[in-house]
Amino acid sequence: MYSTIARMIPNEFISFHHVGFVKGGIEIPPDEAAREWVGAQENYQLTAQGDRVTLSVEVDVTEKEAAFFKKNFPLALEKVKMLAEG
Repeated sequence: MYSTIARMIPNEFISFHHVGFVKGGIEIPPDEAAREWVGAQENYQLTAQGDRVTLSVEVDVTEKEAAFFKKNFPLALEKVKMLAEG
């Protein structure tokens, strides 16, 4: 996927709006699969609470992709946590 940053508040919030797919390092025109994603978004919110920071994520996905995200997003977020705490 390639996306645009729809909104960003440094160190607090970022929202990505998906535009299309990348294949072989090249942005390709939207095909049927990409059209399902165009306009979908991912929002990331950081909230400070004392000496802790919580990352909240909201992902707009199609029903078809929901299982993929439920399985893989926790793994990706664990890597983010490891990098942040490392």
